[in-house]
Amino acid sequence: IWPESRSFDDRGYGPVPSRWKGTCEVGQNFTVNHCNRKIIGARWYARGLDPSLIEGDYQSPRDSEGHGTHTASTAAGSLVSDASFHGLGSGTARGGAPRARLAIYKVCWAKAGCRDAGVLKAIDDAIHDGVDILSLSLGGFLDPSFASIHAVAKGITVIFAGGNDGPVPQTIANDIPWVITVAASTMDRSFPTLLILGDNQTVVVRTCSRDDLNSSDVVGKIVLCYDPVIAKSSPPNQQFILATINVQEAGGKGIIFAQYSASILHYIDEICNGTVCVFVDYEIGTQIKFYVANTRSAQPEYSFPKQIRIFFSGIITTKGNWQIPTGEGEPNAGYGREWSYVAQGRSFLVERAEFIVPRSSQGWAIGESPPGVDMVVEPSLLQFNASTTTHTFGVTFTPLQMVQGDFNFGSLTWLDDGKKHAVRIPIAVRVIIHDYFSDTS
Repeated sequence: IWPESRSFDDRGYGPVPSRWKGTCEVGQNFTVNHCNRKIIGARWYARGLDPSLIEGDYQSPRDSEGHGTHTASTAAGSLVSDASFHGLGSGTARGGAPRARLAIYKVCWAKAGCRDAGVLKAIDDAIHDGVDILSLSLGGFLDPSFASIHAVAKGITVIFAGGNDGPVPQTIANDIPWVITVAASTMDRSFPTLLILGDNQTVVVRTCSRDDLNSSDVVGKIVLCYDPVIAKSSPPNQQFILATINVQEAGGKGIIFAQYSASILHYIDEICNGTVCVFVDYEIGTQIKFYVANTRSAQPEYSFPKQIRIFFSGIITTKGNWQIPTGEGEPNAGYGREWSYVAQGRSFLVERAEFIVPRSSQGWAIGESPPGVDMVVEPSLLQFNASTTTHTFGVTFTPLQMVQGDFNFGSLTWLDDGKKHAVRIPIAVRVIIHDYFSDTS
């Protein structure tokens, strides 16, 4: 914890309850004077850890990364007037229970992470000290069942974080029936910034490897750090800090960092130090990437819809004598190699999809809808003969729930009347409710 924060001011508090059995452990940059009538206890757990894993971290209850401080203030921070983010969103900050007292148990380290033994010992100590509520903003690395059930048996309410994954199903952590598992939530405001590209296109954004940065190319420039895989999967604290430092060292004046639906506001304040830092989700990063590429092209061609998106793509597979009609070999039956569509609105119709069969036959549609999406094929029966070898059919996709999530997969198979030949169309659908990062903050 960072005890100097105004969120832990003890003015107006009475004496520490006599039933409290905890202690205030001292250490690096942390003395008994850092405990008060608000922070009534503090412990830290490093026994058994390799000393190299805690180098550079405060060997005390003091917070070096900010995670414990912000979770403690979210739960029980005192009222702080005139709080703002660089002048934006001014008001009074407070925790959920602002008059509650805090006991701090530091079990996590920047390099060592949160070790099971430390977590279990901290829970044992908290039970002994006499806490009323245990709040653990941890997850994904241990099974807390046994330790937490002992606390609950002693009458202590145990609260766990639900994790940082989602919103797709089956991604919650700490789903234990005897604890309260809390999910992440949104707030009623955002801090958007307008990023204006060279062609006056405006996108809404939020405020690289060293080997990939050529100083002669970077000096005085704004660098776009874009990798779709990293942007969708890697936590920002693993990539953004390193990328920003690398851009700064190479002489860059700014960085646009693409990352999918995550918050790095506290990193921007801490790391950028005069460098212009702009945070975008990876879809806006894609827009900027194509803009940059096309400003160097003689014939730029790009289009970026800004509405709700549902993607449909199909790549034909072959079976028997049914082939892709591209002029390679002897095409018999099939359709174009790939479709990719961007939709507006709640339902989306894919049309002008040509189905080609060079002989008399009937084609029956058999659909396997992607989870969470209703799929309707019209017409569901296609008639082919000597004069009609090409048909157009439509597929309408409607999300069953307007929930932002990842790609879901299904298929559409056309089966002939003899059930001997099939053309299968793989389908990938993603429902996107929020287009810009400012809408998801």
